[in-house]
Amino acid sequence: MKFELRSLLMKRGAETVKNKKKEESEIISEIITLSRSPDNLSEDNRNRLQILQLKLDTIYIYKAKGAFVRSRRKWLEEGEQNSSYFFKLEKHHNALASMTKLRTDGIITQDPQVISKTCELFYKNLYKSNLSTEAMEIFFNSLSNIKTISDNNKAICDSPITILDIEEAINKMKLNKSPGNDGLTSEFYKLFSKDLSCFLHKVYIESIDNNKLPPSLTQGLITLIPKPQKDTLSIENWRPISLLNNDYKIIAMCLAKKLKCALNDIIDETQSGFMTGKHITNNIRLVIDILDYSDLITDNSFILFLDFYKAFDSIEHEFMFRAHDIFGFWKYL
Repeated sequence: MKFELRSLLMKRGAETVKNKKKEESEIISEIITLSRSPDNLSEDNRNRLQILQLKLDTIYIYKAKGAFVRSRRKWLEEGEQNSSYFFKLEKHHNALASMTKLRTDGIITQDPQVISKTCELFYKNLYKSNLSTEAMEIFFNSLSNIKTISDNNKAICDSPITILDIEEAINKMKLNKSPGNDGLTSEFYKLFSKDLSCFLHKVYIESIDNNKLPPSLTQGLITLIPKPQKDTLSIENWRPISLLNNDYKIIAMCLAKKLKCALNDIIDETQSGFMTGKHITNNIRLVIDILDYSDLITDNSFILFLDFYKAFDSIEHEFMFRAHDIFGFWKYL
């Protein structure tokens, strides 16, 4: 289905672009013709010229909006008709996201092959599994009073994904986001949500029953983007971002919705980041208060700040699955 849809949309998109270019060319040609003798224009021709200029403005505004979306800026001046700024902004953004230089063994290189090899080795070592099953079991066995999810939340988490869950997930998808390599945008899913929900439901249920997603849901495009205000010559200051297909994002949103119901059962109240109704600034405020009122603390104490190196990249999947079982999750999560 994806192949047929992509072929159809690409053909339709190419036809639309061709027709818009043709329309723009015809409008400009007619404007030039009418503007050759502006003093001798009839009232009808004057009106026609105004209409053509409005049409041309509309075309340029449409182009500017496209460049605005790609430039990832959050503002657009009302009535802005000059698209050159946004095209330059898009080009500038692409230049910042391109790795043209890299420090390797203390030497700065511009050789694309050396840069590519350096990136390959760095992430191959980063994602290499160093899991010790024995050490993992010793760790989990040493824990006591481990919190588990309630029976009610367990039932919610283990309930099958419904068509309503899929429709809600589609409605929550953000617009103007780049699609995955299948080319199907969130706007497409929103427009045909009723038609696609039933089809996606069958795919998801079969995937969960077989414990395996189809290939089109596991494909992605990985790119490196620089961390803001960091030395871009260091490979450690680039982070990989995966551009995933929207049908994968939909099932992930369905599962995340179930997971959120049970988080308060197993996560301590002192955890403020990534929790609904809380914010990481709560802990920042707490640290500031402790420093301001430290004279009221009679016990010997200290503040320890820990920053795990590449935490999300280095977590072992087997460790997560084991923790998943211990917390009481089962079939779907």
